[in-house]
Amino acid sequence: MDATLSESEELLRETARRLGSDLACGSVAEYADFDDTKAWRSLADMGLLGIRLPDEVGGGDGSTLDQSLVVEALAFHSVAVPFLGSAALASELLLAAGASQETLSRLASGELRVALGLTDDLSSIWREGASKNAVAFDSAGAQAALVFDSSDAGVTLRSVALGEPLPGLDLTRRSHRVNCETVVDVGDLGGVIDADTYERTIARCLTLVAWDLVGVMDAGIATAVEYAKSREQFGVAIATFQAVQHICADQLVSLEGARSMAEYAAWAVDECDTADALLAARSAKAFASREGRAVTEAVVQVHGGMGFTWDCPAHVFLKRALSDALLFGDAPRQINEIAQLRSRSRA
Repeated sequence: MDATLSESEELLRETARRLGSDLACGSVAEYADFDDTKAWRSLADMGLLGIRLPDEVGGGDGSTLDQSLVVEALAFHSVAVPFLGSAALASELLLAAGASQETLSRLASGELRVALGLTDDLSSIWREGASKNAVAFDSAGAQAALVFDSSDAGVTLRSVALGEPLPGLDLTRRSHRVNCETVVDVGDLGGVIDADTYERTIARCLTLVAWDLVGVMDAGIATAVEYAKSREQFGVAIATFQAVQHICADQLVSLEGARSMAEYAAWAVDECDTADALLAARSAKAFASREGRAVTEAVVQVHGGMGFTWDCPAHVFLKRALSDALLFGDAPRQINEIAQLRSRSRA
């Protein structure tokens, strides 16, 4: 594996960062009434909504790393569009199920938005018997939510109706209740997802969430450093205080560790066998979930009393990191799954 980004990957990252900056809310107060219509159109026009979809449906035919770099860039700017839930994660499920070209084309063009129907603890995609309640995560503007139907051959997708909006911790995302009994026709969703394809798809989903955490951590540290340079105590910038320097340096180490693991996971999902890909993805998600909380909490601390106020963006990073940590299972759950993978490997 070559850990250096190629010229095209660097260009993609820079382009996505610039677009994210243009689409970002100017203040914390703007999240409450943010209309993502223009932002969603911009993502579609740039070809980012279908970056990993096939070329024949209007997609970019890109790699998992390409998609991850876009996820990271939008997370860095806390852009309040459902790219992770209604574009990246949903497209992975539809690709795995072999959805029709028409369905994928509508997804790439931005005409179709579908969210994931998750269990109420956000740890897995909802299926019959999983729990009584299902939650559509990152579902702003979605026409339906995708849930699983189980069969002897594997799992298939079912698109169901969204219910009432739910209050949420994360200001940058919207969630809804899911009515799993009411089917909504959003097109041909494909067929059975076999066990191997299912596990590789889950590995991709875990990797994308890890990259979202990397973007949030990066943004938090950058904000903390800029604040430390401008905030003065005793006539000097607090950035000159060794205690503050140590906090920022420790969090930078955590960020780069999470980035390295997420980058390896993105490569492994495309290049390694399914077991190794899943192991890399779960490891990246576990580390990023744990360190994401630590880093964003440290960002609040660097801001001092200001960090606990509504107008300071520090709490936006912390809340998004906490939301991501729960998605597809928190760090303890990932570690437990890694232990089971190791045990099966030895057997």
